[in-house]
Amino acid sequence: MKILKIVILTLIITIIYTTMCFSSNEKVSPSTIKHEILSNITLQQNVKELGDTWAQKRAKLLQQIQELKSQNLWLNYQIKLYKAYIEEEKQTIAELKRRQEILEQINIKLEPYLDKVVNNLSNFIDQDMPFLMQERKTRLSFLRQSLINYKIGLGEKLRRVLQALEIEAKYGMEIQTREDEINLNGQKLDGYILRLGRMDMFFISLDRQIAAKYNKYQKKWIKISNEYIDDIEQTIEISQKKRAAQIVDLPIGRLTK
Repeated sequence: MKILKIVILTLIITIIYTTMCFSSNEKVSPSTIKHEILSNITLQQNVKELGDTWAQKRAKLLQQIQELKSQNLWLNYQIKLYKAYIEEEKQTIAELKRRQEILEQINIKLEPYLDKVVNNLSNFIDQDMPFLMQERKTRLSFLRQSLINYKIGLGEKLRRVLQALEIEAKYGMEIQTREDEINLNGQKLDGYILRLGRMDMFFISLDRQIAAKYNKYQKKWIKISNEYIDDIEQTIEISQKKRAAQIVDLPIGRLTK
């Protein structure tokens, strides 16, 4: 609009100047008029070029403004998004702090509890049937050393105690046969010991002349009738997968205190 005004104003000045020249008594040469007209034409061309240049700059500025508006919208969205992220992280941190406090309370109670569990396990093994005693005592010693080792984390201590409990639990579900020596009424005998979980343990001598059963209440071996020798031997063969499973007659749970 401003450029258009300048062009119109230039044309008006040219017309006025030409009219004045023709109306005045002073004579104006044709070359002068031509020069003035050419000057005005040149001025108009310069004004037009200036207008074109400004139009290009204006278009570029409008494009930049649009880009800045788009960028501003994107930045506002990102700010809103990051605010949501920050709020979520604050809630996560608060939850982690709450859990940490709970864990600290658990840690305070867990370490003495683990010590109590190991003591109870030790008492249980002492009262249990005497099998794999060296292995089980060694495991207990390892647990006690672990609990007093400050370099071992509480999580690892817990894992080791739970692993020991799991192993002891599995003993109650397995059938084991081993060659070993027992003390029967003061007499040492070599033979085979058959353990049925934690229900019972049976013994037959190497010469198959003596059968015995472990009395859990009296904590000693008691001689039983030789009529069970065949059944004990068959059960040993079944446990060693030398014989197919079959029903056997064993005096389980017949001994009392």
